[in-house]
Amino acid sequence: MNANTDLSVKVLFSKAWFDYRSKFVVLFGILSAPLVALLLSYFLAEILPPLSYLLLVLAGVLVWVSQIAMIYALKIPGIKIVDAYGKAFLKIFSLLWTGILVAGNLASVFAIPLILGLVVFFMYQAGILQNFKPLFYGIAGLAAFLAVLYAIYFAILYQFTTYALIGLEKKGVSALLASVSCVKGKWFFVLTRILVTVVILTLPMFLLDIALINQQELFNLIQSVYGYVITPFVVAYMYNLFVGLKEIQTVDLAEKASQRNWVVGRAAFGFATVFGLLLFLSVVQKTDYFPVLKARLGEIQQQSKILGK
Repeated sequence: MNANTDLSVKVLFSKAWFDYRSKFVVLFGILSAPLVALLLSYFLAEILPPLSYLLLVLAGVLVWVSQIAMIYALKIPGIKIVDAYGKAFLKIFSLLWTGILVAGNLASVFAIPLILGLVVFFMYQAGILQNFKPLFYGIAGLAAFLAVLYAIYFAILYQFTTYALIGLEKKGVSALLASVSCVKGKWFFVLTRILVTVVILTLPMFLLDIALINQQELFNLIQSVYGYVITPFVVAYMYNLFVGLKEIQTVDLAEKASQRNWVVGRAAFGFATVFGLLLFLSVVQKTDYFPVLKARLGEIQQQSKILGK
């Protein structure tokens, strides 16, 4: 642990820019591989449709693992593009599993407020809260607000899960817990580093959008190119932030069974809630058990169609 490590935005930008310049060819080679597969798929669509479809699938997979390949390029000096992708593909199942765990944990954040909201809604429809309409909206609004805050909290905690997969050679739950350990006690510090970077990198596009307000097609083209160009820089910035956090933090790599069970259990709870909600909405729409709610959902659908037109 090195408490003197400088993780100011200026220093992180400087390190990311050095990595960006020194590893420009390999980083853009990694980033360009999905684009090449996509272009080949487009040109072969009429000539060889099966091959075109396979190339399209390959492009999607390459996009998915390209971040891991770029992290390997940042971690291992002199690594080649093919080797970076080779190592990335070996991590594909760990990447999938961590993605499922993160999604489930984020879904669980909204589970309790959602359940509370449904309970309050049914109480209101039953007439229990008819005379307390402001209270009804207040509880629903507070639950939604707290859920959003909690989701942001977890999103920052799990921000370095992918980097832990490579930087610490962790898998699944271990990568999530390593990310939490890196951020623990530095949550607001990490949030500010991310927010400041987002503002700096998006400000040019915001100003350009104003300048090209009547030339939307040109703006969209420039925005796409800009996003393509800065993606390796963003990955390098986050990688250096992760490495710096490892140096100033005591990253606890000794996991407890209770921690692993809690992460997996929370993810299962999140997915169960989503499944339960979808099942409930299906019952509402296809039966007459909840006529008031069914009518309200019908109104929302009609309003959505009108807005869509």
